[in-house]
Amino acid sequence: MSYLIRPAKLSDHADVMELARHAGSGFTSLQPNEAAIEKKLKTVEASFHSPAGTDPAGLAYLLALEDDQGQVIGVAGVKPAVGIERPYYNFRVAKAGYVSFAADRRFDMPLLWLVSEHNGHTEVGSLLLHPERRGGGVGRMLAQARYMLVATGRSRFADTILAELRGWFDEAGRSPFWEGVTQHFFKMSFDEADGLSATTDGQFLAELLPRHPIYADLLPTAARDAIGKCHDDGEAARRLLEWEGFRYQNLVDVFDAGPLVSAETDQVRTLRESRVKPVQIAEVAPGVSGYVANEDFQNFRMTRTPVQETDDHVSISPTAAERLQVQAGDAVRLWTPPAS
Repeated sequence: MSYLIRPAKLSDHADVMELARHAGSGFTSLQPNEAAIEKKLKTVEASFHSPAGTDPAGLAYLLALEDDQGQVIGVAGVKPAVGIERPYYNFRVAKAGYVSFAADRRFDMPLLWLVSEHNGHTEVGSLLLHPERRGGGVGRMLAQARYMLVATGRSRFADTILAELRGWFDEAGRSPFWEGVTQHFFKMSFDEADGLSATTDGQFLAELLPRHPIYADLLPTAARDAIGKCHDDGEAARRLLEWEGFRYQNLVDVFDAGPLVSAETDQVRTLRESRVKPVQIAEVAPGVSGYVANEDFQNFRMTRTPVQETDDHVSISPTAAERLQVQAGDAVRLWTPPAS
């Protein structure tokens, strides 16, 4: 089956809403809320149409994965700059040292500090694939498309890129960290707080989050064990991020304690290994397949297709060229898996 990755648009509303219904608890960036999704898609359309150099505050890019029937079966997002319009809060996992010579004791106490350290950095997220369409490397392609987009419009994005992974939830859909820690400061359900975070300016976070360190040893065991632990559904995403070069920075989400990972943008593997070459259009024998994207940021399009690469050009089939909306001689960006 052939796939096309392109900017999401308002007409994708029904498909995106269907995807959101499968997201589950803790997927803050894609709530199954009709009005919120409509607003998000309008923002995405405006963001893609904005010229380079536009103030990144409030911009958001969302890519749609379309199958050969034209149905959107997955999405993945990039925010060019977080922490500008509203603080980007996390808990920093730190240690406080205690020493008593009289008692002959020396030990470290793990604690959580509320911080807002990522101001103006780029964030990748909102990676969601329909559960019935997973497998065959489709999720990997969707994840890597975000870095191909960043490479295509590099000046629009920051020099640090981060990703926040969904935290641990038990089989009943409960977050031990939320129930053991954060809900005591919010006096509301997880879903209510998650919805407020997704649909408001986030002022309630500044007003209600704790301003003093939280000693982890005083927490319920289940809450303490959840700190930095990824949701089962997010483990594949975490492995992909680590493969790209992202690393855990001892920062966790304030709601579910999911880990935050980050990397230098130009060192992200897909971005670093991708290259731009003129395209030739010809029938290409099956063999090496790669991700090929046009170099038109506002009309970004990427597909997976057989390629033939030389030092000075890359050949793709007429069908792939039509999918990417490119003509012979146009520049395309190519990434191919390393030879085994």
